[in-house]
Amino acid sequence: DVSGTITLKLQDGRYMKVFNNDGLRFHGQTLDDKAKFTDNCDKSKGWHGPNGNIMNTYYINDVKCAGPGGGVDLGVMHLGGNWIKLTISGYQG
Repeated sequence: DVSGTITLKLQDGRYMKVFNNDGLRFHGQTLDDKAKFTDNCDKSKGWHGPNGNIMNTYYINDVKCAGPGGGVDLGVMHLGGNWIKLTISGYQG
């Protein structure tokens, strides 16, 4: 399992960050508070964003950090060397 404070970083160095209050995008190569997500291990699915909301999938290409509930299901494959692969699901469309 992956827990605690989590950041997602692409190989080109950009971090996934919350922008415009609830949107998500890979932007900037500086690790700041907007790039830090938390798995509180509290039975809610997914990650809590730095804006206090839970990451949700609203449509197949619309993932936001906007919900007080809901969430996404995260699958984790450990690759070694502090690298993981994630599968993100949860859209019930």
